[in-house]
Amino acid sequence: MSYVLWHALVFASSFTATTGMAAGFMVGVWNWLGFIAPVTLGSVLWEGRSWKLWFLNNAYYLVTLVVMGIILALWM
Repeated sequence: MSYVLWHALVFASSFTATTGMAAGFMVGVWNWLGFIAPVTLGSVLWEGRSWKLWFLNNAYYLVTLVVMGIILALWM
């Protein structure tokens, strides 16, 4: 997952001309929004789980991806 995030970070940095923590934050949020949020949304919509559980689980994924993105951006 970090390898794919790194490639997305390189692409986003060159495309948007941003570097550093801002690029890492942006890539982490967009990867969460594109990959994690839609996949886990099915558990609420079709399995009947609570929204609170969805927000708790997805907050963990969002923070993890943002931190990984920032670390990778600062390491580049």
